[in-house]
Amino acid sequence: MRKVLWMALFLMGVMACQSEQANEENNPSSEGETITFWVFPFQTQCIGVGPQTCYEVGYGEERPENWELFYDSIEGFEFKEGVMYKLKVMKTPVENPPADASSFRYKLVKVVKEWDGIIDPKANRAFEAARLKGVHLRAVGNEPFWNLEVVKDKHLRFDKLGEEAMVSVPYAEPVKEENTETYTIETEKTKLTAVIEHTPCEDNMSGETFELSVTLTINGETYKGCGSILNK
Repeated sequence: MRKVLWMALFLMGVMACQSEQANEENNPSSEGETITFWVFPFQTQCIGVGPQTCYEVGYGEERPENWELFYDSIEGFEFKEGVMYKLKVMKTPVENPPADASSFRYKLVKVVKEWDGIIDPKANRAFEAARLKGVHLRAVGNEPFWNLEVVKDKHLRFDKLGEEAMVSVPYAEPVKEENTETYTIETEKTKLTAVIEHTPCEDNMSGETFELSVTLTINGETYKGCGSILNK
């Protein structure tokens, strides 16, 4: 009888330890909230603890205008490239997470809607991503690699490889001539002029042909490249 009692106590102790270990590993608080997630059709390279692939996500019931990198995983969610998703996700705090882990746990509640076939598989991926984000015009150039994105009524953004911070200036209507549009914007720190010519342009590295030839001058430095109108 005593042997049976000791065995029962031993098993109870093992089960308690296992339960405690599971709680330590996951340790989500019982309090959580259901949030609406939008997941962009393309993933992007990012740096967390190390190099990784991140989702781009937005929040709210309406399709977001702004997207941000999401470094965590969503339990139960299977991502397919080229598909945009609207999700309901349970966001639960994690108590005492490791220093290199998220303080929240994300679990799929349901897929509200998914949009397939919204991208052109033959199109330039970066240009397709910009189009879906509402960018009016995108231009790129080489040596050094750079890109310019124009979002009407919001901003012009210039990004150059090797530069930590992008240059962003408020949007201003361009001066239009017969075959040319010229953006001229000056702020306290930046003077930007972008001349957009409606003449075909061939990328000198990829050989890809674009509808626009672009000459960009920022604070005295001039860049030449090609571009396309993505949204009217």
